[in-house]
Amino acid sequence: MQGLALLIAKEPLNEIKINIKSYLSSLGLNKKLLEETYPIRCIEFLLNVISHNVEKYLPIIKEILDILPLFEEEKKLIDNLLKEERN
Repeated sequence: MQGLALLIAKEPLNEIKINIKSYLSSLGLNKKLLEETYPIRCIEFLLNVISHNVEKYLPIIKEILDILPLFEEEKKLIDNLLKEERN
């Protein structure tokens, strides 16, 4: 959720990636377990989509994300992010 919040706050994509890597590195042996989880993969996916300027795929991405199990807070953040990217 922190990564999504940073995206909405218009933080630079590189800073968000550094933030995520720093967080994962702080986990020590648990890093490998967590970096393969859905939330980390999801934020990495969104960062890649945004950084490669493939906004035309945002409606499809929204459909994919609607299928996946997300918390309500995550859904709201993603909805806000996708709305902003379309504008």
